Amino acid sequence: DLAAPPEGEGKERAALITAFRHYAAANGLDTDWSALEEASMETLVHALASGCPFAPMEKQALLEAPTLAERASALTALLEFGSAPGGAGPVQ
Repeated sequence: DLAAPPEGEGKERAALITAFRHYAAANGLDTDWSALEEASMETLVHALASGCPFAPMEKQALLEAPTLAERASALTALLEFGSAPGGAGPVQ
């Protein structure tokens, strides 16, 4: 049975995926979009946080986020910053 996502998770997930789509396009990353769409929110956040080429301090900030929602929000912000014109892009 498919359970409804926790309140607010649908919007957070959509924002995260949209931010990653822009980030991937801006940085030439190839992605398995079907796997991304099917992943749980927790798996999605952890996979993107560990797989994206963020600077060590940015990755540390993601690790220190106390909740999944806060980690997702921080990750979305990093992705948006990294895909903006003149943004940081991949750092490592």
